[in-house]
Amino acid sequence: MNAKEISGPLFPRLRGRGALRVAAGAALLLGAGALAGCAGGAGSGADSGSGSGADSGSGSGADSEAGSDAGSALAGGGTCMKHEDVTIDADNASLVLTGECGVITITGDGVQANIDDADGVVVQGSGVTVLGGDWDAARVEGADVTLNLDELDTLDIVGKNATVVLTDEAGRVRIDGDGAKLNSVDGDDLVLAGSGASVVFTGELDGLEVSGSNNSVSWAAGAPAPRADTGSGNTFSR
Repeated sequence: MNAKEISGPLFPRLRGRGALRVAAGAALLLGAGALAGCAGGAGSGADSGSGSGADSGSGSGADSEAGSDAGSALAGGGTCMKHEDVTIDADNASLVLTGECGVITITGDGVQANIDDADGVVVQGSGVTVLGGDWDAARVEGADVTLNLDELDTLDIVGKNATVVLTDEAGRVRIDGDGAKLNSVDGDDLVLAGSGASVVFTGELDGLEVSGSNNSVSWAAGAPAPRADTGSGNTFSR
């Protein structure tokens, strides 16, 4: 399988690793392209046939095989090879990924996924729900996204109305999107720039900085108070 590079700016340390692209209808589109290439080669003569025809045959054949593999992975999920990157761009896809995954990028809307172990998960689609185990990092860019997993090192929320539930530790968290809901046990640090968020740490939160407005933050132990609150209408409970 040809190596591909994930296009997002996140997690640059992982670029260049093998990438599996999951795309609905990829095999059909590539097949149509191959037929068009053959027809063009026949009409333009021997030179065209030996040049573009040969290239089209060798290139589209390999891509079609990759597209077929991607379609199978989309239909039934699969097991990542060590730190393999995966892109899910089909709307309403439903899949399970096991093994040691690299960066999982979800661009489709309405995706439902179960991702056990990943270096990072980037959700760009809207209305996405992802269950998981331990991830190094997560970034939510789409709206109305739900994440439910065990543990994260870093969490970045940009999209609106995100819901994130962690059964263990959230690590370092930054929330820029409005209307976020976060429930975790412990957290290293929270920077809250969005507004209308509801954040609960049932355990320890070591640091908190707020610049957004009308947020509610509660935690059981750790920092005695926010180190900064430049917003308005925020409430804190410890």
